[in-house]
Amino acid sequence: ADRASVFSRDSGVPAPSVKVTITRIVDTPEDKYVQVTNEAVGEWDLTGWMLESAGVATFVFPALVLEDGTSVNVHEGMGTSKATDIYTNSTEPLWIDNIVTLKDAAGNVITSYDINTAPAEITTGYVDPWKDQIQY
Repeated sequence: ADRASVFSRDSGVPAPSVKVTITRIVDTPEDKYVQVTNEAVGEWDLTGWMLESAGVATFVFPALVLEDGTSVNVHEGMGTSKATDIYTNSTEPLWIDNIVTLKDAAGNVITSYDINTAPAEITTGYVDPWKDQIQY
């Protein structure tokens, strides 16, 4: 992928050239994780990238290439890592305050995610717009 190119779907609106972002943070009694998604066209090497909270690097990515359109969940605690889930195998929290920042290997801020202002997840089923219409 040409990482120097900047593409946008909206006319006149610039888009960031790095399309890797924190898409959600889950904090339940059963599980705690940060989801990082590659929204770019092409793969991104996340080796050495980090998640940071309260100015402290709470997790540094191991050798990892994230394919386009895929996500990886960085779990707090113990577990067996696989392609879509990485476990820190640590008792230290992934976030210390309400803001989690994703930085590249050079320490540049890519994106920040504020837990307090994140939209609530809504689970909806498919709504058939034609279900109440009379059909002949």
